[in-house]
Amino acid sequence: MLKPSPAGDLAAYVFFSFGGLFMGGETGLLAASWAAQRSIAKDGESKERIERAFRRFRVDVLKREIASLEEGEKNSTPIDLFASGI
Repeated sequence: MLKPSPAGDLAAYVFFSFGGLFMGGETGLLAASWAAQRSIAKDGESKERIERAFRRFRVDVLKREIASLEEGEKNSTPIDLFASGI
């Protein structure tokens, strides 16, 4: 019963490779986001520039939503507005 079989070998290779791919991808994502957060936090000017750009983006999206609501569109979300290019 415990003899290796081709089906067992195939299953092990497939599942271990998918598991390694998932674990490696998640580990890389977490490490990269941690490194980016550290580098942004170190540079105060860069952090302020990113925050200012994000605030301007939010203002732009809200202006588009206001314009859309004034025109009478219903059930629109900021993402829909941004994607439509209004």
